[in-house]
Amino acid sequence: ADFRAVVNNLIYNYLPSQNKEIYTPQKVTNNFNFRATILNTDILTKLFFNDIRFGPNTKVVGEYNSEDNHLVISGTADSVKAYGNKFEAINLSGKANNTKLEVNMDVEKILVFNLDSLYMNDFKLSGVLKNDSLITDITWLNDSLSGRPLDASLNNITYFQPDKITSSFRNAFIYLEDLQWQLSEENLIEIDSSSIGISNFKFANESQKIVVDGAISNEDTKQQIDVMFDNFDLGLFKSLIPQNVAQIEGVFNGIASLKKVNNELLFTSDLNINNFKLNDYLIGQGNIKSKWIVEKEALNIDAKFFNEKMPSIIVYGNYFLNKTIDDNLDFLITLNQTELSILDTYLKSFVSDLNGKATANIIVKGNLKTPKLTGKVNLINTKGTVNYLKTKYEVPSLLINITPDMIAFDNAIFLDERKNKAYGTATLFHKSFKNLSFDLGMRLENFMVLNTNGLDNPDYYGIAFASGMVDINYDEYTSKTGIEANITTSKNTIFNIPLDGNEEIEENNYITFVTIMDSSALANMVEEEVDLSNYTMTFDLKVTDDAEVRLIFDEKIGDIMKSKGNGNLKLEINSAGDFSIFGDYVVKSGDYLFTLQNVINKRFNLLEGGTIKWNGDPLDAQLDISASYRTRARLYDLLLSMDTSDILKKRVPVDLELHMKNSLLAPDISFDIVLPTADEDTKNKVKSILYVSSQEENIQELNRQVFSLLILNRFLPPPGTDGVAGNAGLEKTATSELLSNQLSNWLSKISNDFDIGFNYRPGDEFSPQELEFAISTQLLNDRLIIDSNFGFADRQNSSTNQNTNNIIGDVVLEYKISKDGKLRVKAFNKSNQFSLLEINSPYTQGVGISYKEEFDSIGEFFSSFYSLFKRRTKKQSLED
Repeated sequence: ADFRAVVNNLIYNYLPSQNKEIYTPQKVTNNFNFRATILNTDILTKLFFNDIRFGPNTKVVGEYNSEDNHLVISGTADSVKAYGNKFEAINLSGKANNTKLEVNMDVEKILVFNLDSLYMNDFKLSGVLKNDSLITDITWLNDSLSGRPLDASLNNITYFQPDKITSSFRNAFIYLEDLQWQLSEENLIEIDSSSIGISNFKFANESQKIVVDGAISNEDTKQQIDVMFDNFDLGLFKSLIPQNVAQIEGVFNGIASLKKVNNELLFTSDLNINNFKLNDYLIGQGNIKSKWIVEKEALNIDAKFFNEKMPSIIVYGNYFLNKTIDDNLDFLITLNQTELSILDTYLKSFVSDLNGKATANIIVKGNLKTPKLTGKVNLINTKGTVNYLKTKYEVPSLLINITPDMIAFDNAIFLDERKNKAYGTATLFHKSFKNLSFDLGMRLENFMVLNTNGLDNPDYYGIAFASGMVDINYDEYTSKTGIEANITTSKNTIFNIPLDGNEEIEENNYITFVTIMDSSALANMVEEEVDLSNYTMTFDLKVTDDAEVRLIFDEKIGDIMKSKGNGNLKLEINSAGDFSIFGDYVVKSGDYLFTLQNVINKRFNLLEGGTIKWNGDPLDAQLDISASYRTRARLYDLLLSMDTSDILKKRVPVDLELHMKNSLLAPDISFDIVLPTADEDTKNKVKSILYVSSQEENIQELNRQVFSLLILNRFLPPPGTDGVAGNAGLEKTATSELLSNQLSNWLSKISNDFDIGFNYRPGDEFSPQELEFAISTQLLNDRLIIDSNFGFADRQNSSTNQNTNNIIGDVVLEYKISKDGKLRVKAFNKSNQFSLLEINSPYTQGVGISYKEEFDSIGEFFSSFYSLFKRRTKKQSLED
């Protein structure tokens, strides 16, 4: 009757009515029958299995008849999670009567500790409980490709007697790492109310064995269970221990023992380990000894590990039983030239390729759950790579202070891979190594702060050096890393902002922005893309003309704008991982490789004073930039209808000015043509053709001449002009120009320190053929600037003979007298071959000195100018 009441209560009060079928008599009798189907997995968990979670398609069907004591139960489940393990595709069946209970369970796959690397396939369990005995058979298969019918078979018989339980295994074996471990036949386990005994329990394969023998008793503290290891390979535990926790290797020999003292299990040992590795770091040989000290009621542990006969790790101390639970540890951990790579497993998400050695003395108090550490750690020649920045740093010597709730170091010297310095102070707060919070403050001196490429971060990348202050913090509670900086850019900085994407952006007049990546490259980019959602960043960045900023329209074909200038920018990454830029950037110098279908490549020089303004979106900046490309062309072709003077048959400098305004991704493009060496009369004649009005036909004519100059390095006769003579040799000119463009493009990639160009112009009846090289560089710590071109002109077939000198070339030397470049001296030698004004001498030379200062008042200007001539200390002179 009591049983009936319990069952009725469960069924009617807990189970949903739509998920049960119940058959009960109208009157309470000694006979009771019920049948129920349980589909609600939350009910199962709530009623019976608090530590087990059932999948959504779990079903249990049961039926019980009290008249003949007959019970039948069956169940299925897609998945069940229990005690850290996962069971997939489960089928359960069972039945019972007055004399016997039978249970069978099939599981398609068991993930042990929920690890993909440790699993059992086709797991089967069958058990029969009859009279005073339980017979259990367990089998499974680890790998269906092994060719073995079974990877484990455990057959157990357990007897339930009035005063004890005895259990033994028969024909038991397990395959681990393709080795068969066989359990000895005469094994026995005995359990009574006060003790556990194990005898002849030996697991062995061809070369290894583990033997367990002995007893543990509540009444006799001298009894113990001994575990003997003979050539036992720790590599068997690789699949049991998650990789982010530890990976161990080595061979154990010796004896470990368990005994019970004051109702607490104690571990004593005398173990030797050979070739011990932790996280792929070879610690070496080791010995672990532990013994019970009666007078102290403490377990003494003495562990030493040697690398090439030198002790590298020593752990010595006591575990007390008679002290309070908060203070039963008293250990000293000593590290002697221990390799830091042992920590790679725990730091690899932040720092990789960690190298160096540690020497330490650390006192451990407290208890196992809340240890309290005090001591010092000295790191020597520490090196590593910060993953997010991809920067490699070295710390020659670092002293770390450890207290129970903090780990810290003060004013440590960091070196980047170019031996530039930074000074850092850091603190790590914790509560028993939980709730971590970390803060690192650094003072930089021309220090490398970025060394990434486009795969590391698609929003921005490059190599950057800076001076100033940086703070990096991490909070384990939020899993957020914050970076704050107030820095100034330094020499050798190259900062790239990609503007290309996976689609065509805009077509504007003759300019086409094209994609850099095909689908496969884009897929690779997505795979390597950095997740910034756990980072927040705020950079107050003062940009100087030591740094080069590159706007990459199409890296594949070299469509890149390179600029040096000044500005104040704020770079931010918010908690969602969105990257933003705010501020203005003013161009001082630079160039832009203008490309047409990767056939025509012309390098325009940026004109000083252009601006780029950001207000958030890195791709939505506003441009106001002008650039100039200088070529040489004869005006004879353009002015054929109004002037046929021989002097117009000379090739003279022509500057093509490109103006880019408004949106960065789809700028408004316009052109202008400037004649720097022509007289005013000639300039007016050119303007009369190109700039008569703003009517569309004249804009088209301007663009026609611009692209003729870009493609052919010559003007075209205006429409309606008899230009047969002027069009002679166009095919030859076009071919030579294409070859010159490609060769110049290849030469420019030879060195980052030199800009090299090549140009060949075929001659005709008006102009000589010319071969010209151009080279520019910066020497003496970038204070001496050399810009030159030289070549040869063959005038034998030319009708112009104003200048018979066949050697052509210009050389410009500029030296920064002051370090900041405000005071400069400049000297030049220029050929008059291409001037319409200077026709009486082959060359013009000149020298000059210049001073440039930005100021808001006359007083500020004179103060800055006077400071150039003030007497300086020796230290200031050395710094300059």
